[in-house]
Amino acid sequence: MTYMCPLCNGLNVPAAQPCPTCGEPIVDYGLTEDYAGPYSPYVSSSDDLTIPEAKGYCIHLMFCPHCLTQSSYAVETWEVQGHIRPSNHEEL
Repeated sequence: MTYMCPLCNGLNVPAAQPCPTCGEPIVDYGLTEDYAGPYSPYVSSSDDLTIPEAKGYCIHLMFCPHCLTQSSYAVETWEVQGHIRPSNHEEL
């Protein structure tokens, strides 16, 4: 099975999410794993952030420019039939 995040791939844009602190719209700053390296002290296991699709969700970092708070947003991944290969793959 192959999974993909509809938000990462631009297939689904959710309605503006309110900030849990002030209620103003928050901005998607991308994948949480982009901000935590493989040896980050803030991650208990590298599998927690590097393979979110294994648990069915892609975790995005959300930021509120009004009150300067950040939060996480879990996007449910979609199951894709077959395998996704890069366009420059070699034919067998």
